[in-house]
Amino acid sequence: MQEVPQSASAIPLRQIRAVFDDATIRVYQAYSNVIADAALAAGTFVSPPFKMERMTWIKPSFLWMMYRAGWGFKDAGQQRILAIDISREGFEWALANGCLSHAEGEGGAAPAQRSVPSAHSVGPRA
Repeated sequence: MQEVPQSASAIPLRQIRAVFDDATIRVYQAYSNVIADAALAAGTFVSPPFKMERMTWIKPSFLWMMYRAGWGFKDAGQQRILAIDISREGFEWALANGCLSHAEGEGGAAPAQRSVPSAHSVGPRA
């Protein structure tokens, strides 16, 4: 039997791979043209059309978000992908307060986390 290299055993079972620093973590989210245009013009989300109460999916990977949004063609509400730097505190709150989208271990897959992290965003990046 082949031994697992020592470095492989140090990799955590669950991890988040993202652009981050001590204060923020970058996530990606799909928005409509109306929401994206208003956010980019103001440097922050503008309400209306943005709604803080909206449940949202965020991804720490741009390509994964593009895939989930159908490369911007899935529907009119997901045409634009914005990079959003949110506070680490807000991201950790979202992880702690989100709910799983399916039961742990269902189908052998790790559960996805659902939350409303937009309440902790610091604004979109161009």
